[in-house]
Amino acid sequence: MREFYEHLDRQGFSKNTQEEHIKTVFQKLTNKLLQNPPIVVRETDNLLNILKNAAHFFRILGEKDLNLLRAILKKEDVRLEEAMALFFNWSLYDGQCKKQDIEVSLPLSDLYEYAVFFLNTLGGQSYLYRRNHNMRTLIKYYVVLIIDRANDQMKNKHGIDIRAPLLSVQTDLEIARELQYQAIYIENLHTLSQKYSTM
Repeated sequence: MREFYEHLDRQGFSKNTQEEHIKTVFQKLTNKLLQNPPIVVRETDNLLNILKNAAHFFRILGEKDLNLLRAILKKEDVRLEEAMALFFNWSLYDGQCKKQDIEVSLPLSDLYEYAVFFLNTLGGQSYLYRRNHNMRTLIKYYVVLIIDRANDQMKNKHGIDIRAPLLSVQTDLEIARELQYQAIYIENLHTLSQKYSTM
């Protein structure tokens, strides 16, 4: 994580922020998102809920922060897979690092709400379909992994059935040939398919 943030600092991403280091920016953005989760239950009860979800990231982060994230995604496109894996793995060991100076916490309970958002809401789906195929596929892949973790820890409080999204992302990965770790993703999902085939 430290090396990732240092790399972004060398690219000058923090120069248009009020912070000296990008890790502080990421910490603030992460905290904003986790403290303001999207609506994942009864989203379609009224139009306002749908609109709020459709504009969720803009409402919570604002234009300036979103532009920063877009710039990072665009310039660091070749590192996207590694960055997403890095943050997911960091979430697995959340709070366990003794000499932690990264100060980014990604609790499963919060990640789960965003996984349900992308998987099960109009706002989340509309966000996904505005992304390119590789980004959309990677998000769906990690959504499935997060829901699986929630199942293992008996924290799937919204009762999301993982089998349909698992099949969907497997299909998407078969044609995502530009992804460097495509074979690893497919193998991981195959293991999960076997796990859930008896349910």
